[in-house]
Amino acid sequence: MSKKLRVERLLADRAGFSLTELLVALVVSGLLVVGVAGGYVMQKQTYEHEAHLRELQLNGRIAMEQIARVVRNAGLGCRENFPPHGNESVHGYSSVFTALNQTSGPDTLTVVTGVASRTRVAETAQGNVIRLAVADAFRPSPDKRSHIFIAPWHNNRFQTITAMNDTYVTVSTPRSVFAGDKVFRVSAYTIELRDFGDEEGDPRLLMLDHSVDLDDERSAQVAEAVEDLQFQYGWDADNNGIIDDHEYLDDPAGMEDQIRAVRIFLLVRSELPDPHYTDDAGTYTIADRTIVLDTDDGNGIDSEFDHRYRRQLFVKTVMVRNHNL
Repeated sequence: MSKKLRVERLLADRAGFSLTELLVALVVSGLLVVGVAGGYVMQKQTYEHEAHLRELQLNGRIAMEQIARVVRNAGLGCRENFPPHGNESVHGYSSVFTALNQTSGPDTLTVVTGVASRTRVAETAQGNVIRLAVADAFRPSPDKRSHIFIAPWHNNRFQTITAMNDTYVTVSTPRSVFAGDKVFRVSAYTIELRDFGDEEGDPRLLMLDHSVDLDDERSAQVAEAVEDLQFQYGWDADNNGIIDDHEYLDDPAGMEDQIRAVRIFLLVRSELPDPHYTDDAGTYTIADRTIVLDTDDGNGIDSEFDHRYRRQLFVKTVMVRNHNL
C-alpha cells in the first residue's frame, strides 16, 4: 500500500460524528435530561406534599392531646369548692367550666383543674402546716394565690396556701396528711386561639395558666397554624347513662355544672401555602360556625383562609372523669 493511501485511510479512521449522528445524539440526550428533570420535579413535589401533611397532622395531634388532657381532668381537686357545695374561686373562676361560644370566631374555654402532680407530702402531719418534698412549684406570682389539692381526699377540695417557708406551707384549712400523698397545683387554664398579626405563622393556639404571669402569652403556645377552635358540651339530659348527639350544646350557659363530655374541633392548616394545591372544599362547617375560604389570589396567598393551604379537621370527644359524681 502506498504511503498516500495509508494517510488517507488513517484520516478516514479519525473522522468525527456526522451531522446526522450529532443531531440524533442531541435529541436523545435532551429526552433523557427532560425525563430526569421531570422525575425530579415530581418527586420533589411529592416529598413537599407529604412533608406538609406530616407537619399538619403532627401539629393537630399534639394540640388535641394537650387540650384533651386538661378537659379530661376538669374539676380534679376543686369540684367541691364550687357551688352548690362551696363558694370559693380559683383566680376569679367559681366554676369548673367557663365557656365563651362564638359563631363568628373561635370559641374560648376556661377549665379549672389540678391537672398534674407537682410533688408529695414529705411527712405525716396534722394542722395547717405541711412539709412538702419540693415547694418551688407552688410559688405564685406576687399578685397570685396558690391552690393545692392533696390526694387521696374523698371530698375533692383544694386548699389555699397562705404562707410558705422553704418546704413548709401553711394552708387555709387544717388537714391530716400522710407521707407520700400526691400534691397537685390547682389552676384555671384558658384555651383560646389568638392571631398575633405577625410573620411567624399566626394564628396560634394558646393554653394560659392563670397561676403565673400571663403577660407573655407566647410562653403558653400549644400550636401554630390552627385556624379554628370550637367546642360542644354534652350532658345526659334523659339520665340514661349515654350522651346522645342531640344532647351536645354549642352554648352551655347556665348548665356548666352538668357538663359530662366535651367535643373538641380543631381546624389545622399547613404552615406554608402550596402553589400546586387547591382546596376545593370552599367552606368548612364546624359546630355552629361556617368558614368560607378566600379563593381570590389577588389578595395574596398569605390571606387567612386562602385556598392554597392544606387543611385537616380534627375532632375528639372527651369524657370528663373528675366531677366526683
